Amino acid sequence: MIDSKNSINIIIENNKREKNFRLYKKRWLMLIIFILFTFVNSLQWGEYIIISDKVVKYYGIEAEEVDWTMQLYMVTYIILIFPALKLLAKTGIRCCLMLSCAGLTIGAWIKVYASISPDRFPFVLLGQAIEAIFQVLIFGLAARVVGVWFGSNEISFACALAVFGDQMGSAVGFFLPSMIVKSKDRNGIGINLTVLNLIIAMTSTVTFISASLLFKERPKTPPNATQILQEKSQMIMSGINATMKSKSFIAMMVSYGINVAVYNTYMTLFNTSFSYYFQPEQQEHIGFISTLVMLSGIVGSIFMGYILDRTHLYKFCQLTYYSIAIQLAIEMTYPISESFSSSELLLTSHILGILFGQVYRKVYNTKGDVYANLGLCFLLLIGIFLTVIIPPKMKRYNKEKNCAIPN
Repeated sequence: MIDSKNSINIIIENNKREKNFRLYKKRWLMLIIFILFTFVNSLQWGEYIIISDKVVKYYGIEAEEVDWTMQLYMVTYIILIFPALKLLAKTGIRCCLMLSCAGLTIGAWIKVYASISPDRFPFVLLGQAIEAIFQVLIFGLAARVVGVWFGSNEISFACALAVFGDQMGSAVGFFLPSMIVKSKDRNGIGINLTVLNLIIAMTSTVTFISASLLFKERPKTPPNATQILQEKSQMIMSGINATMKSKSFIAMMVSYGINVAVYNTYMTLFNTSFSYYFQPEQQEHIGFISTLVMLSGIVGSIFMGYILDRTHLYKFCQLTYYSIAIQLAIEMTYPISESFSSSELLLTSHILGILFGQVYRKVYNTKGDVYANLGLCFLLLIGIFLTVIIPPKMKRYNKEKNCAIPN
């Protein structure tokens, strides 16, 4: 535990008397910029997977090679997440956001070059790898940005909005390629891919410029009392070791990892499964179906984020698992930094995502989609069971409630 608990309480009381907790209107601008950035990031991780049949035809490669355009994101996250957390602690949110924006923009323009000729698939992987390396810096930043800028009674809603950019980017990333890359001949596919990547590269460039000019590190004064304790705790405890001592958090990690890994695994091979049952002229519906899946989650996340700020019934929210799980993990591990807890959740999902993806592909190729999908359903049942048995520990909410500081 924190040795300086009394001194922290004195700081909180002094701030309370001086009315030194403040909500700034520009917090919404910071959130909008972050949403735009996560949108551009998520737009790119699945752009080749959803049109894998066209990518295979244009570049003359195997379907398994296309899978790696998505799995590169998982591999690099596993390798680089802890150095990224260290960099975040040293340099802050703005620096990491700028580096990530720059990396995404460079990677997007490399993919424009890769689209011009069918012998440039290695450059596709290079562009994806660069984006994957730099996106590690912002995975888990949503909770951190919200915690720094927003009051305690709006954190869940703001976090759901922050995740909205990620989910909307994934939705458009599934829809846009299917709408643009429609040609059936090789030359036409190349032109379509070039147009697609030009749109993404220009959007990334605009986002980078906007973030450079407008995004700020943090407000001059904290938005709530819990931020003071959280900032103090980062200097005197190891966040990772502390979270690993919590059995509830470990169960939360495994549950979250299973749920997200199953989703990523299924979406990786969605094009392959769809193509088996439907005619080629119907394959443009793949993007629409994938987008519909994402949009239903977006609406649920925002609605339940609003409800959570008023009820704090986290385990009630099974249908909007992504953003809700992050918030519950932060509550469990408070006062540890949001970056630690949310990053550890994502790390688990990526490790399991790679494992599930490889096994799913093998089962799909040898036994068929029925057995492969039954396996995913079984894994989801395990995830649901773990979620049900997790005892909700509302440490952050209880601390803010005890402080009773108005925002």
